Formats: sequence, C-alpha cells, structure tokens
Amino acid sequence: MFPDTVSESLPEHIIKQAAGLSAEERVELFLTYVSKANEVWALVGENGYVMMEIMEGQCLPVWPHSQLVQCWHRAQTMDATPQVITLDDFLLTWLPGLEKNNIAIAIFPAAENEAEMLLTAEELKLSLTESR
Repeated sequence: MFPDTVSESLPEHIIKQAAGLSAEERVELFLTYVSKANEVWALVGENGYVMMEIMEGQCLPVWPHSQLVQCWHRAQTMDATPQVITLDDFLLTWLPGLEKNNIAIAIFPAAENEAEMLLTAEELKLSLTESR
C-alpha cells in the first residue's frame, strides 16, 4: 500500500488508504516510513508549532509525510503549514525537550472521532531507534 521508497508526492488513493488505517497501523507506518525518509513532519502556525490539548496536558502531533498532515481533521481548519524536522534533530533535540517538558507525542492523528496513539518521548525514541 504505502510506497517502499521515499517519495515527495503521494497519490490520492495512498493518502486515503493511510487515513483509513487504525491508530496502531498508523504508528507502524509512521515508524517504518520515518526510518526510511529520515524526517518527521509537524504543523507550524503563526504562534509556533501546533499542539493538541489532552487530558494529561499537551501533546505534539507528528506525521511521516507532509501530505499525510491533511488526514487530520483539525489541520484542515487551521492556518498552519507542515514543517519538516530531520530525524536526527527530532531524536537528539526534540524528544529530550518534549520529555523534559512532559509533552506526549500524537503519532499520525487522522479521523476526528478516533482515539489518537499517544507515546511518551522516551517510548517514541526507543521505537524509532529500534526501527532504524
């Protein structure tokens, strides 16, 4: 389903298929693709990176590809654009900072009514390191 190689552009049917995956399947896709592409995508608005409010505080939503950001229902209503973060920068700078500030990471959020897959910075770092 998802490209075996890194691609700048995804066909519409691939985007729709990815959006229809379960939260667990989207995490697996995220880990696999990010390890190949060596980059993570987040949303940036006029006040900085877009965060999500959760019961435990805040979390940072991230995606494996810039075009998959559009799968998130809230991204479509925001004045924000996808921003690339290199995987090395994410692992060495972002994740330690998120862990220090007790901010979780929402992996590839998509549908409005679906529970997001939240990981701690440490959990995501371990998963990304194992999949490299």
